[in-house]
Amino acid sequence: MRHCHPAIPIRLFILINILALCWSAPSVFGVNRAVTADHTSIDRFPSIPADQISAAANNFRIYFGHTSHGMQITIGLQVLQQNLGAPYLVAVDWTLPSAANTLCIRDRTDTWAPEDFFPTVPDALAMNPEINTVMYMWCGQPETAEWQALLQNYISRMNALEQQYPNVLFIYATGNAQQTDCSGDSRNQFNIALREYCRSQGKPLFDFGDIDAWSNGEMASYVVPNWCVHAGQSIPKEHPNYYEPNGPGHTTLTSCENKGKAFWWLLANLIDANTPVKLASFKAEVRGEGVQISWRTELERDHLGFSLERSEDGHAFAEIDFIPAVSGSSSGQGYSFRDAKVKKGVHYFYRLKAISRDGRFEYYGPIQVTVPLPHTFGLLNTYPNPFNQSTCIAYCLPQDVQVQLDIVDAGGTHVRRLENGWRSKGAYEVSWDGCDDSGVALSSGVFLVLLTTDQFHDMRKMVLMR
Repeated sequence: MRHCHPAIPIRLFILINILALCWSAPSVFGVNRAVTADHTSIDRFPSIPADQISAAANNFRIYFGHTSHGMQITIGLQVLQQNLGAPYLVAVDWTLPSAANTLCIRDRTDTWAPEDFFPTVPDALAMNPEINTVMYMWCGQPETAEWQALLQNYISRMNALEQQYPNVLFIYATGNAQQTDCSGDSRNQFNIALREYCRSQGKPLFDFGDIDAWSNGEMASYVVPNWCVHAGQSIPKEHPNYYEPNGPGHTTLTSCENKGKAFWWLLANLIDANTPVKLASFKAEVRGEGVQISWRTELERDHLGFSLERSEDGHAFAEIDFIPAVSGSSSGQGYSFRDAKVKKGVHYFYRLKAISRDGRFEYYGPIQVTVPLPHTFGLLNTYPNPFNQSTCIAYCLPQDVQVQLDIVDAGGTHVRRLENGWRSKGAYEVSWDGCDDSGVALSSGVFLVLLTTDQFHDMRKMVLMR
């Protein structure tokens, strides 16, 4: 059965075009975002590639304002996570969650009307600059006879924010389809006009009202009473299968799950197929007295570079360095950074901000690492290994002690002494350049590093490749 919306009256058509002329904003992220999630998205949900879901989970950071009906979306996302697991991971909280490979939503549940929510957006974006998507979800507001003024105010506020924050995606949403009588007539006209505006202006739309009306290929409808403006028209209403006034968000879990599926479909289809960076790996390891952060890309397009950011609480991040993209490369590349300004016993969070040349950006991470206080003797694996020019040798001392650090060849012959003296408790790192005690460069081969104290002996193997 095909869903056909009633024809748009002439005065609504004029209103829509006036709104378009007055408030049209530049396309978000520089590409067309005319994507609508409706009841057909639910059937298409299973065909979304897993890597597209993962990309959406990794890249979208959302500020979501709503009251009860908006809960249908967040509850639906959580139901899908419980039933399907990865990659459909979601974290929803009053503050913006920090979780890897997870769709993170800062959830504002106390905003009844647009005038409650939109003034909070600048502060939310200032507090959480990683937020790149904003959405407001209606409750019963569009059921008013003054729906045209409401729509005008909504679009005006959305467009003003789009112009103020051109790198943030603002998702539009229709109202629910619960009400009938004249209030249902009003919200239906509101939804029709908003759909047409989003279609004509290339705006992303979550068509909540359409999803409300459909179940198992059937659209529920009612005839507008003769005392209402559009008397005699058959218009959509919430499907009886979803009627549960005391349920989650005033509906059933099935309806919530449908909203979650449609939301994932929307996000997956808003992900730019030509994203500047596709990340293959991202990790952080304690090395000596510092943290070694390394990552590898599978693909890079029109990429400027990475801002590497660090936090001690997982919320307040600050840039510690900018690493430019490998010049002229579009294939995968390896990157690394050594963070030497760390404190022992502190838990650190790291994340990457991949920045394209046109100003778009995407976040990866965060990943976590704890710099331990040394409590045992230890000789760590050298890195890199195998090596060509030089390699780093790290070791830990739980107490003040006399240390000797030597290099021998595979036959046990002494080659180089790197350390010989008293060392205080802590973590140390020494570089070996592949030369002997005389400064002569050694040939390729297998070598051993030996750490010796009065209480501890250890050995690690290294491969020198000239």
